[in-house]
Amino acid sequence: MTALQVPGASAPYEAAPWAGGTSGQPEPLIFERSAPGRRASSFPPAGEFPEVKEAVPVSARRTGPIGLPEVSERDLIRHYTRLAHRNYAIDLGFYPLGSCTMKYNPKIAETVAAMPGFARLHPAQPAEQVQGALEVLWRLEHALKELTGLAGVTFQPAAGAHGELTGLLIMRAFHEAAGDPRRRVVIPDAAHGTNPASVRLAGFEVTTVPSNPDGLVDLDALERVLDTDVASFMITNPNTLGLFERNIERVAELVHGVGGLLYYDGANFNAILGKVRPGDMGFDVVHMNLHKTFATPHGGGGPGSGPVAVSEGWCRSCPHQLSGATATRSGGTPAGRSRSDGSTAGTATSGSSCAPTPTCWPTAGTGCATSPSGPC
Repeated sequence: MTALQVPGASAPYEAAPWAGGTSGQPEPLIFERSAPGRRASSFPPAGEFPEVKEAVPVSARRTGPIGLPEVSERDLIRHYTRLAHRNYAIDLGFYPLGSCTMKYNPKIAETVAAMPGFARLHPAQPAEQVQGALEVLWRLEHALKELTGLAGVTFQPAAGAHGELTGLLIMRAFHEAAGDPRRRVVIPDAAHGTNPASVRLAGFEVTTVPSNPDGLVDLDALERVLDTDVASFMITNPNTLGLFERNIERVAELVHGVGGLLYYDGANFNAILGKVRPGDMGFDVVHMNLHKTFATPHGGGGPGSGPVAVSEGWCRSCPHQLSGATATRSGGTPAGRSRSDGSTAGTATSGSSCAPTPTCWPTAGTGCATSPSGPC
């Protein structure tokens, strides 16, 4: 690797061998490549379209140059291509961080996700215009129910951490609705870093239990901290050490014995997918990371999804299914799509008994705080 001295840095910065071209020098800023009069595209003079100018309020019109760099299309493409090549990525080599953050997605999945029917949808589009996307969500919802062994799924959370918080709020709503508000959530010492942060954000206190010499939850230590003030025990299985918690049924028995709930952090769900289901292990709530376990695009501030699955009878305490449809509430064909006999099943909607909104948070007794159609 080529060592580059960064001004003000105490040690040289090492550029990756593919990053700096033949010179090994840092890529100049795009503004440093700017030269007056260069253009990467051309537009007709604004005077040729007076109606456009009139459509923009005077208060919103610029009074001077915007100050963008002036470069040719060739220089523009080369600049950002070189920057892209500076990034280490799963397409370049091994990334040793398990399931988290970097996982190889088949290119066909990336291509499908970029199809205009998905990528160009607007969140506020009428349901009748997005029937295909709603059917995909409907089918995925039922697949996730089967894979988790749980009864209900919400796609409302926009990312894994968002799903984790949603799951905790669902459990808080569940206990409060039962007239039994609880204060503590127990996590293992090998828990993902987001777990204690989400616990605190959801208004709980964190209690940590140690691992035993085998790297699994210490059952004696867990039993000592469990009481009727414990809302939940959160755990990943396989755990963060990559070990399957073989005593998980005993863990479920201990937690349920004090009226607590068992929460599955789905970070490592891909390791057991199709082999064993969290619901069969005794878990009550599962959040999933579709960019880890499946092949949705990695978020990075862009598209993300952190669906939450819940056990039977819990759908009143969570944001409702995003896809659902009036004709599918009894488990039929997704509405608006063809059945095998050629007939159709009505019109799909963006929600079933409760249309979801960004403010549709779990609340005790009602399920959703707000929705266009009222409480669940």
